[in-house]
Amino acid sequence: MGNSMLGPHINWKSDQIPWLRKVKPRVAKVLLQNVDPVWMREAKEASPNTFWVGRLVVFPQPWESPKENAERFCSELLLPAAEPFRGLIDALEGYNEIGFTQFKSRAPSLLSRFLGAAARSNMEAQAHEEMQRYALFEKTRAQILTAQGWKSVVGNFSSGTPELELWPDFYPALEAGDYLGLHEYSANTHPPYLANLDTWLCRRYQRVYDALPENLRKPLIITECGIDGGMLGQAQEGWKRYTDAAGYLNELQWYDTSLQADAARWPIVGATIFCYGRVDPRWETFDIHGEMSERLATYMVANPPLPWKPTEPAQPKDELVERLSAEFGAKFDDIRTELMRSGEFDKRPLAGIKLQVIHHTGTGTTPQTYSNTIARYHVENNGWPGIGYHFVVYPHKVRYVGSLDTERANVWGRNAEVIGISLVGDFSKEPPASSTLDLCKRLCNVLDSYLGRLLPRVGHRDASLPGHGTECPGESAYGPDGWLQRIQPDAPGQPDDEDEYAEVRGRVATLEQQLVACSLELMRLQEIVTRLKQGLP
Repeated sequence: MGNSMLGPHINWKSDQIPWLRKVKPRVAKVLLQNVDPVWMREAKEASPNTFWVGRLVVFPQPWESPKENAERFCSELLLPAAEPFRGLIDALEGYNEIGFTQFKSRAPSLLSRFLGAAARSNMEAQAHEEMQRYALFEKTRAQILTAQGWKSVVGNFSSGTPELELWPDFYPALEAGDYLGLHEYSANTHPPYLANLDTWLCRRYQRVYDALPENLRKPLIITECGIDGGMLGQAQEGWKRYTDAAGYLNELQWYDTSLQADAARWPIVGATIFCYGRVDPRWETFDIHGEMSERLATYMVANPPLPWKPTEPAQPKDELVERLSAEFGAKFDDIRTELMRSGEFDKRPLAGIKLQVIHHTGTGTTPQTYSNTIARYHVENNGWPGIGYHFVVYPHKVRYVGSLDTERANVWGRNAEVIGISLVGDFSKEPPASSTLDLCKRLCNVLDSYLGRLLPRVGHRDASLPGHGTECPGESAYGPDGWLQRIQPDAPGQPDDEDEYAEVRGRVATLEQQLVACSLELMRLQEIVTRLKQGLP
């Protein structure tokens, strides 16, 4: 028992709705001009978790001028045809089975042996140039679809192509696309018909994914598969030319088992069997309508498909978040993505940070004011892209609200060099709770440790430039009993005598304040000199 990864390639709508309702395949494909939105909606309702691929059949398929051809194909053909299916189709293909000059990397062709090394070299160069042009076509198409809210399946190469040496030329298309489409057919002259040539035809995707860089192993859809005699120089005929329904099911089970096993290694959506229903008589021997579809349904119901769920990309570790989580445990929240915003603040280098600036949220707020209320005010009233701080501190919680590598709206003219920490509430007259100050001090300590240097911890008004004065973070922060002193770093060492320790601590605090004052005064003077040189008032 397993979970089947097969599905139908529906060329023409017929009796597939009851089949879909019974089987609920993982993946399916339709030709857009041969179905309609009403039928497609019924199919979606019959099998709501099926991943649907759509292809628009077009001839010719020009790509000599890649960008121009891609833009014309999307704007004039693909997007108008796909729009009625929006919300019903999950991803769109482009051109189908584009051919490339073949130089047979596994063995020189008779032609190249006859013409010699120079001719073979020319063939290889031509193939690379062709792939580069097609990659640009597919990259442009994928980018256009993304801008229009569609997912793209890039590639859709014929079985056994392209040469493995050509894949690096296709990387730009893989970077832009959402899924990779491949076709896989084969046909031995005797059973088994699909298992042959050691994965050069069916299961060729194994060679491709082994060779691709990890970041370019996009989710794979085998957008056509089955038996086709044309792959080995025979007539282009399907399974009916070679076997019966029971024999074909055995072949497909073998292929399905391989897909299921490889899905543990690579992101595989599934494979669509060509074809279920047809309008072109050429595909009569490929059509699974009838006994074959019934046998396939019985097999797939016994091996129920699981819905395709894209694996979320692993997020890089955030060392600062890890340190803050370790320090505060349940008292720490990272809510940067949860707060209201209308845009993004500019990025900045961490090396340029010089100060930790302490704010209070001020008039109209209390230690119970919601973080999103503050963010909303900053966006709607102040016109900022988001909340103006990097951190907010409550009596029992530290919240990371703005990434440290962004300039927030902290101190006018100095946002590139300050960390904004705001204590939630109005502390114009009364100091914050002791628990708030303790959390704030510990936060400042973690930030010093993370940045690898001690940064002065100052109030907003101490850091403000001339002409931009403020009372923030409130009068209670200053004076002999001002609470700003309580968040300063501890003096190194503790003498045994408590009186002596108290005296040393007081002297250290005084010197620290003097040092901060001198540093700030120097920064002010440097700012004034700079502005005078620039002729600014």
